[in-house]
Amino acid sequence: MTAFIGDIRFNRPIAAGEIVEITARVAHTGRSSRSIRANGDVHVAIGRPADWRDSGTLGDLEFAPDELREAARVFVAEQCNATRAAVRLYTHRNTFLRRLARAEALLPRPLAESSIDVGVALNVLHWRGLARVS
Repeated sequence: MTAFIGDIRFNRPIAAGEIVEITARVAHTGRSSRSIRANGDVHVAIGRPADWRDSGTLGDLEFAPDELREAARVFVAEQCNATRAAVRLYTHRNTFLRRLARAEALLPRPLAESSIDVGVALNVLHWRGLARVS
């Protein structure tokens, strides 16, 4: 998660509640992850969260029960570590693994190939209040 991006100028003000997606090719990283420089084409997409509903990323998982979406969201947040995700959700590991398997079966692509995209999409739903489990 980036806390600060310097030297970026937007063509219009960013309104409260809008989401900004910045895509760039990383040209240089410093001695720590705190210093990253991007060169070349930088693409910026700005929109309201409602504009970001993309069922192509989540497939049927977007409309699945909250417990399945939350299992996938926390799994990605815990760097795809099932044990840590189960502990964070106060759920037995086997129960968590069954929920995650059910959630992954609803995705159009395997979670291993799309964990970042799925994580972002699930977080957008969570922040918008569509996922009621916390």
